Amino acid sequence: MSDGSTGVPTARPPDRLTADLIGVAIGSIATGATAGAAVVTFGLLSFRDRLNESLPLVVFAGALAAAVTAWLLADALAGEAWRRGVTAALAVFAALLLSFLSAPADRMAGPAGLTIYAGLLAIAAVACARYTRRRARS
Repeated sequence: MSDGSTGVPTARPPDRLTADLIGVAIGSIATGATAGAAVVTFGLLSFRDRLNESLPLVVFAGALAAAVTAWLLADALAGEAWRRGVTAALAVFAALLLSFLSAPADRMAGPAGLTIYAGLLAIAAVACARYTRRRARS
């Protein structure tokens, strides 16, 4: 693409569709990560007295929630399974990282800290899901 007068190629502005796909991908990862971390945090709060037996199940449930949420929200990524899979895998990794932050919340404020952290994660998940849906529609 050139400017016409000099023949010098100019940078083409980013395509609107590409920007929307990037927004959908980032929103899907953020929604999956926050939803998965919220599941893990609620699980830690619920199974506080039986944590030794239930910890693997709680972490698996959070990872599954992150993957499924990101996979479903990434449907607008041109229907390519590998893009949706990468989005889901990144969401699982980010959910596990966010889940590690529940330990300091528990240590500093006990069950109240976990409840506040889980609530913040749930609010963030809803906000990210709304953002992703808006990006998918535009």
